[in-house]
Amino acid sequence: MIKKLGLSIVFSFIIWVGAISFFILFSHQLQLDVSRSNFAFLFLLLELGTFILLIFASFLYQKLDRSPFAGVKLAILGPAIGLFCDTFVLWNYTRFFPTLNEVEVIGFSTWMAFAYVLFLFTPLLMTRKRIEQLIQKKRGVSYGN
Repeated sequence: MIKKLGLSIVFSFIIWVGAISFFILFSHQLQLDVSRSNFAFLFLLLELGTFILLIFASFLYQKLDRSPFAGVKLAILGPAIGLFCDTFVLWNYTRFFPTLNEVEVIGFSTWMAFAYVLFLFTPLLMTRKRIEQLIQKKRGVSYGN
């Protein structure tokens, strides 16, 4: 169990490093200025890409961790670790994003907040069938079926 928890922590940290690296490298080109007319389109496009990558990451994680509640672990630990790390990124945004102005940092924060909503639910949705099967199996045992 501890080994699998360690895997969840490391995997979550790798996902965070990938996301923050993307924004460190490409944030200025994205121009995430919330006052621009194309912000909503760019935001939705980024979130769609984030969702697709989270599906892939969740799928990969569940191949590595075959435990019944692997998705639940990832859905809890992933956002917790990411939010903890992003606290320091936002606190020191001039070091991490030296080319962004404050309005663009708000754009990054907006993307980040919604991305964590996706990170909470994507692994859970992908684990839903497995959890339902376990509940059905448990009910069958409990009632003698």
